Amino acid sequence: MKEFLRDKRFQYVIAIYCLLALAFSVYTSNRVYELQEQVIPLLNDKEYEQAEEVLSELEGIIDNYIYQPKFFPDKSLMSVAKHKLHTGKGRLALKAKQLEEAKEHLLNSAKISGAPTLNSFGPNMSLAQKLIEEGESEVVLTYFELCGEFWKNKFDKTDLWKEAIENGEMPDFGSNLIY
Repeated sequence: MKEFLRDKRFQYVIAIYCLLALAFSVYTSNRVYELQEQVIPLLNDKEYEQAEEVLSELEGIIDNYIYQPKFFPDKSLMSVAKHKLHTGKGRLALKAKQLEEAKEHLLNSAKISGAPTLNSFGPNMSLAQKLIEEGESEVVLTYFELCGEFWKNKFDKTDLWKEAIENGEMPDFGSNLIY
């Protein structure tokens, strides 16, 4: 076996494999970043077909991540991508009048390990806002609790938002509707 490991051809094959894995990893990370950045703006601009295409590609990459995590070095990027994937799919489900599916996506968007941006600035609240408009405040309150698992630096925003919901008002989500 030791002689096999010293064989130059074997060493070249291993080196090429490592380079290809690195190139795939860098390409995939860049692509995930590009896709997850497009989701919310496309939905806000009512570009639903294009949003569906972006979400489909993003979902495919995330599904592959589950089976090939070694090719995805940035786990925090994947958390953000999963959050935006479920937020986007939930908004599309709501548009299609599939309320239960939208609620499920809202909760799934918070079932992530977190990421530096999500941990400090918090999650996108666009789907939560739309569900409140549909009278689904209870699932949004549950969502706030789930977000508390990764969003420790929330500056008491969720407390103010909960209070607004309990008073029958729409919370001021501010910049959490944008990113």
